[in-house]
Amino acid sequence: MKLFEISEGATIVEPPMTNSVLAVVYLGQKYLALLVGSKMPKGTKGLKEVNWQEDTEVRAAAVADMKSSGNPDEFDGERRNVYEKLTAPTEAEQQAALIAGIRAEVGRRILEHASQSTQMNLSAAAGGGILSEEQMAAYRAGLMWIAQVRQTGKALVEAVDPDFANDEKWPKVPEATAELAAQF
Repeated sequence: MKLFEISEGATIVEPPMTNSVLAVVYLGQKYLALLVGSKMPKGTKGLKEVNWQEDTEVRAAAVADMKSSGNPDEFDGERRNVYEKLTAPTEAEQQAALIAGIRAEVGRRILEHASQSTQMNLSAAAGGGILSEEQMAAYRAGLMWIAQVRQTGKALVEAVDPDFANDEKWPKVPEATAELAAQF
């Protein structure tokens, strides 16, 4: 689908319908969509092709133009298809949502093991030298585990893995580390 902004005073010669399918869908007063496989006939003037897939402002304006001409719940046929294409998340938006999900999962897993106050208390105890050697070893193992969780998150982002919440993909909390965190 190609999207065009209609300039004031534009001359639009519509292509003929093929197989009872519209080739052009007017979104409202400002935009029209040319469906795949269609070409604008000669004589058409005053249309500027816009990149609706990458320009979120253009997409938003085109959707607003469509809404100004009717209720989206009542759109049918090619008009419904155009509306769904314009309102569906782009590949970049889907990838951004996946990355945000993975980052949230990293934070969730760390905080599930040790809240922020637990982390601060453990850090203060380690820095103050009041942890036993055994506790200090468990604390260091916890720091290593946190680094592994973060590294796993980075690897899942690079792999663009939608199955990032699967426990099998994440390092397990060392038992001694979990026991130490429970004390704080």
